[in-house]
Amino acid sequence: MAKAAGSVTTDEVKAFKEAFNVSAAEMKQAAHVFNLAKQDMAGYEACAEQLVTLFRGNRKLLEDVLGGLFHIAKADDEVHPQEEQFLGQVAKLFGFTDTEFSYIKARHVIAAERNPYDVLGVEPSVSDEELKCHYRMLVADNQPDKLIARGVPKEFVTIATEKVATISKAYDTIAKMGRLTTYRERERNPCKLTRLVRPRCLLFQGRLRYV
Repeated sequence: MAKAAGSVTTDEVKAFKEAFNVSAAEMKQAAHVFNLAKQDMAGYEACAEQLVTLFRGNRKLLEDVLGGLFHIAKADDEVHPQEEQFLGQVAKLFGFTDTEFSYIKARHVIAAERNPYDVLGVEPSVSDEELKCHYRMLVADNQPDKLIARGVPKEFVTIATEKVATISKAYDTIAKMGRLTTYRERERNPCKLTRLVRPRCLLFQGRLRYV
């Protein structure tokens, strides 16, 4: 990513420290690696493949790492086209589809440009029940205790908090469109329902499945 951007700003260094807890001595080494990376991108594929092996293909952990890279890329208030292209290549090495990457990216673009459905990772045609179920799953998956339990460094909690805020704002935006009125009325008047069975949602290979 250092090579893609062409320069490393102080904001990006600060963002790197927020995402990865390193000592002063290690920061000197990291700075050296950054400078080398600006000259040659060779080797990043191997690093990505090592992470996939290390995490045993755990998609949630790999998405956390990708989120950390986005956190660094947007530290100067913009994800440059070259950085986006690089992150897309990393996402493919991690096993994410173009659609999944577009959903992840949507959470890191300028707020005014965010599509709330993309932020939540759903299609506009999703039902209210499915939308509510998926939203709750996203929020639950990014709680601090959940992240730490799956081995994410404590430093990533800040990034996760920002992610939850973005997801919640997207959900509220959709709610203001009137999309969720019917479902909320059903919750307030459960006696009007006849054998309503709320779906249990699962995320499988980037797609929602309900059982």
